[in-house]
Amino acid sequence: MASVIAANGAAAAEAWADGMVANFARKPQGNDRAQAKAIFEGQCDVAIMNHYYYGKMLYGDKPEQKGWADAIRLVFTNQDGRGTHVNISGGGMARHSPNPRGRAQVPRIPDYAGGATTLWRDQFRISGQSRRRAWRRAGVMG
Repeated sequence: MASVIAANGAAAAEAWADGMVANFARKPQGNDRAQAKAIFEGQCDVAIMNHYYYGKMLYGDKPEQKGWADAIRLVFTNQDGRGTHVNISGGGMARHSPNPRGRAQVPRIPDYAGGATTLWRDQFRISGQSRRRAWRRAGVMG
């Protein structure tokens, strides 16, 4: 919602959200995989979910979820405008943390060549050009 407010202003964002709610096929419920399952079961035609669950369902170890993934088509919205919303995660530790031992336990993104790419690829979270190429190969982006 914050990206819609930033792009279009609060009043337009509220009107957009009201239109979305008015178009719901059901009361919002469940997690990302539940949205794919709802499409598979014919409860709705469109759902909002994080794209990396598509890869987890398609290539995961739960055969029923492969059917859910097969039932959906990913669409990255706003490709001709401001682009799709992106979740950004990060972490840090204050220099003067009262717990220096704990600071040493903070997980680090691997710093070897390709380490971060491997970390994200295994979670189906590939960024930038790599993500666009991967999804084009999967046939979900033009």
